[in-house]
Amino acid sequence: MVQGFNVLDLGCAPGGWTQMAVKLAGNQGNVMGIDLDYVEEIPGAYLIRENIEDEHVIDEIMSYFGRKVNAVICDLSPKVSGNWSVDHAKQISLNYDCTKIMDKVLANKGNAVFKIFDGEHSMEFRDYVKKKFARINLTKPKASRNKAVNYTVFVLVLLDSLKYFNYFIYFCVCSKSCWAK
Repeated sequence: MVQGFNVLDLGCAPGGWTQMAVKLAGNQGNVMGIDLDYVEEIPGAYLIRENIEDEHVIDEIMSYFGRKVNAVICDLSPKVSGNWSVDHAKQISLNYDCTKIMDKVLANKGNAVFKIFDGEHSMEFRDYVKKKFARINLTKPKASRNKAVNYTVFVLVLLDSLKYFNYFIYFCVCSKSCWAK
């Protein structure tokens, strides 16, 4: 993200990523955060309480920005039940919903960041995103906790069917043992 970027933060509560986006986008950028939970006002950000699974959310996003966005942050987490398999499946489902939104609101050369819980569907989701692009690379950030498996995925070359490229996807994959803490 750079000065002047339009940034969409899906799953913005409690607001840390949104605050960072406001700082990076600067006075010439716009930042919108969407979450089901209440988020305290963040100067420089437009916040709404909505369900990203509702189709009208895309209209609200486009109405606010007036054009496609440069970056999308997907830091969604379901209301956890304590059942890892159920929570993981729901969180992956939310990320699929994010990709549907991004397909409609992300500009050419746009960027994206995802958080996913590690589990049986993690690599399936990665493969789904990978199919949209000709090449992706995975790396583990040095700052990740030992019990969390973190991947950074750089999508370098698009397949012809998509209209945007230079998509950056960060998979912050939390392991079951990390989640249980």
